[in-house]
Amino acid sequence: MINVILVDDETDLFPLFNVKFKREIRNNEIKFNFFTSARDVLEFIESSANDSFNYILSDINMPDMNGLELLDSIKRFNENQKVFIISSTNSEENNIKAKRIGADGFLQKPIDFKILKEILV
Repeated sequence: MINVILVDDETDLFPLFNVKFKREIRNNEIKFNFFTSARDVLEFIESSANDSFNYILSDINMPDMNGLELLDSIKRFNENQKVFIISSTNSEENNIKAKRIGADGFLQKPIDFKILKEILV
């Protein structure tokens, strides 16, 4: 089973993921762990095994800690963790920063779920 963390302060994205991946969830092919806070994600990751999650998808703009700061913390904890940054703006500067820190990819909102499925499953 593929285990994915999604962190975004906009919770309207969570039900959309459940709908778009309904078949995969029902068939126990994928599991999503939804978080609204980067700090909560870090606590959750630190209390879990290093290899518990296949992917982490993080919004870049969040109130308590931005996605680049979260990415940096995750990569310091586990440099092999696959992390994708999600943004509603196509910022070349953020894309370059994310890649430099170690992001495995950069997803544009609205998310193209066909592309995301190719990445995740």
